[in-house]
Amino acid sequence: MAGQRRVACSDLFGQQSHPASWAGIDRSPYVVPARDVGTTVSFVVTEGQSVISMFDDAESARLLAALGTRYSSGFLDTDEGRRIARAEIHERQYWFRERYVPWIQTVLPLAGARVLEVGSGNGSTSVCLAEPGASVDSVDMEDDGTVVAIQRAEIMGLRDRVRFHQANATEIAELFQTVQFDLIIYPASVEHMTFVERMATLSSAWSMLEPGGVLSIIDTPNRLWYFDDHTSFDNFFHWLPDDVALAYARYSTRPGLAADLEGPNGREQLARLGRGVSYHDLMIAFGEDPTPFYASGEWDYRRELDPDWATWWSETDDGKYYALLRAICPQLPSGFLEPELAVCLRKPVDTVAPPNPR
Repeated sequence: MAGQRRVACSDLFGQQSHPASWAGIDRSPYVVPARDVGTTVSFVVTEGQSVISMFDDAESARLLAALGTRYSSGFLDTDEGRRIARAEIHERQYWFRERYVPWIQTVLPLAGARVLEVGSGNGSTSVCLAEPGASVDSVDMEDDGTVVAIQRAEIMGLRDRVRFHQANATEIAELFQTVQFDLIIYPASVEHMTFVERMATLSSAWSMLEPGGVLSIIDTPNRLWYFDDHTSFDNFFHWLPDDVALAYARYSTRPGLAADLEGPNGREQLARLGRGVSYHDLMIAFGEDPTPFYASGEWDYRRELDPDWATWWSETDDGKYYALLRAICPQLPSGFLEPELAVCLRKPVDTVAPPNPR
């Protein structure tokens, strides 16, 4: 929208508007040493931009063929299709592996851990959780992503560590009736649920954790943040009630948003596209204040890891808005006030199962 200001909020992969030192990457051709499954990562500079490659040409072609089953014929040959393919095959896996996994391991070592992933998509996060030695059950309501996920796990030699299940997030308690997990993680998934689904799955997840287990929500837009870089690309869209958001969609800076939300199922479609989530959702799902369970936030971890980036970011408009939230809500852990929710909550040893929200 004309006159709208947008400064320094990170994009999905944490690349946009970050200095070159972010995550230790200098944006020159770069290779990350092989992990225990022998995977390397290469960076190729093309037209001034680094292109991430997680797989060799033959492996990439195999995953691209599997990904093609999810889209209409010819779509992946378009500019938008190629962008999506790069993200789904290479970039999501890279950023989760390099950004989130090391942080999670400071809270809960993954070697030997029993992990439930809710929202597996194309398996890019599933394999990263399995790489350090976790046993992973991955759930997704859409079965077509499993085709890509299985191919990815096979290529990486991790098929024996990951089990894929087609189910709604609300069905996890029924699906794993006799199992308790060390880690239950929602990677970029709770924002795509209806409110009823979100409450049901978070309540179930908390009860399914081992005492001392960890619930993690990552890469999820924070409802408290001023800019929606996920769904509408507008200021303050997270804050609008659903009815107002649906009516306002025709004025959004995102092309086609209003058309996507037309019809009798517009409210559900709005939820599927993604709405901001905040600590309020956790309080409702748990039936109590979640702040005593807060174990760690990825943004604080990153600040400690890269003080230069932290100093730079604090001086941006985003950093100043974050400081304002901290001043307004000093009682809240910092992870509840960042642009995204990237938090770990630890279940106390003596926690009883929360009530089912209605």
